Amino acid sequence: MSELPVDGTTYHLPPLQRYSIFLVTLGVIAFLWILMLFAVFTSKSKLDIAFLYELMGGISLICLVVGILANLTTIGTKLVLNPQGIFIYRSGSCLYSPWKNIAGVEQEVMGAFSLDVLRLDQKAGENISLEQGIETQTAVLTKAPLLKTTEQMLPILKGLVLILSILTIFSGRMRLYVPGSYRGINPWSIPVGMFGKIWQEGDLYNEIKHYAPQAFKSSHLSLS
Repeated sequence: MSELPVDGTTYHLPPLQRYSIFLVTLGVIAFLWILMLFAVFTSKSKLDIAFLYELMGGISLICLVVGILANLTTIGTKLVLNPQGIFIYRSGSCLYSPWKNIAGVEQEVMGAFSLDVLRLDQKAGENISLEQGIETQTAVLTKAPLLKTTEQMLPILKGLVLILSILTIFSGRMRLYVPGSYRGINPWSIPVGMFGKIWQEGDLYNEIKHYAPQAFKSSHLSLS
């Protein structure tokens, strides 16, 4: 899928959110190695240390590869705002919605956390092109063939996402965004909360409110 050039105000993910999945993956690998070493040094029974090292090496490699692939979904994420509507680009996909289709600002549960999202009045369809969606002011979701193939592998990837979410909770660190791509891109919402301070401190918030004031009439947010 080639990216259609769109003019407007562009917002990119902050660095921490951009590389969050890879950082959490490294934390998972370190945590598993600590557990393994603890078991080796505290166990009273004789363990096959060589086998454990080989096993952990294999698991670490798999986690690292999956983490790198998962992180690709956040590196290229950006929002583009202009009078025609709002566009969110993620690796292999673009979701567009006209401003009149923004119904409200809500919180959506994503894994172990909740995230502020723009709720759409009409679901973004996949049966028309992005150009047609802009022309007819219709919400549309476009996906690259590779992304569609990846979404078919969701059952395999959900296990790792669950581990990442649990370990993030126990680490006591700030929230790290786990992309919704692993359960399929939601055609009913745009996750503006993943942009962190850019959203929370009002820059992105104020511009969206300017274009879609109807979405904030019953919003739980009050940044301005």
